Amino acid sequence: QVSTIVFPETVNTSLRVIAPYGYEWGSDLMNDFRWFRPDCTEPWHEEDDDPCDPFADLDRNETNPAMGSGAKNELVWEAVTFVGNVTYGFRHMALLPWHSPRTSGNTFFFEIGFNEFDIEKRLKAVAIEAP
Repeated sequence: QVSTIVFPETVNTSLRVIAPYGYEWGSDLMNDFRWFRPDCTEPWHEEDDDPCDPFADLDRNETNPAMGSGAKNELVWEAVTFVGNVTYGFRHMALLPWHSPRTSGNTFFFEIGFNEFDIEKRLKAVAIEAP
């Protein structure tokens, strides 16, 4: 679960999340992927629209990630809009390896604006150690 993506103003960008080597994000269909607002406490029933989904009024195909370059540890949004001063988070199932990676870092990478050629539009990259 990731729960602290915030921008001071609205931004149109791209996003790539890379899990440590050996991790595999959930199904190719992304049926178990879910955006949420961490400050929302409304109850959610699977048969209804999620009241805590900040993208509830958009098509799920526009807001759910793709599986990146075919690597099972990458989630990719080629284009996504984050509204300013809204806290975003997401949950997604992942298959975890039985041990920490031995040939790479045990780190998640978040790359905001990853597909931009102009370095000024590559807004942020963050590395977070995996639990």
